[in-house]
Amino acid sequence: MLASTIRHLAITFGFVFSLSLITVEPAAAEGSKLTLGVGEWPPYSGQDVHKFGLLSLLASEVLNEAGYQSTLVQDDWGVIYDQTRGGKIDFSVGWLKSETRQKEVLFSTPIVYASNVFFHHKDLPFSWDTLEDLSGLRIGVTKGYSYGESFREARK
Repeated sequence: MLASTIRHLAITFGFVFSLSLITVEPAAAEGSKLTLGVGEWPPYSGQDVHKFGLLSLLASEVLNEAGYQSTLVQDDWGVIYDQTRGGKIDFSVGWLKSETRQKEVLFSTPIVYASNVFFHHKDLPFSWDTLEDLSGLRIGVTKGYSYGESFREARK
């Protein structure tokens, strides 16, 4: 059951809002400037992606429609998270909602759903039912990314 759940896990991504954004009245939006922070995650966000990626474009367009001007900041995801949590960046897109993050930042409703999957060389026989079945395997991850609470706990 756990493996089935993990294999078909829909990861919820949403806006990460700083607390100051919540207090802004819609009428005060006209001409207000907000900072959008993103990291590299092509085609959703990235410096070398057309219009800085789909999520960056979507977020900028939504803010523009609401009367805000946005400035885009691109950096390492860890830096973006820390600056958003600290209030230097107003919001960011493309984050996995977790219990830890929910204690530090606010999330909107999801705007993208995605699944995490394992990919491997075709000559490597690979089958698993539980996270414990992965012990002994070398699994690459991206620093600053989240793969869910269960995967994080299994890595310990």
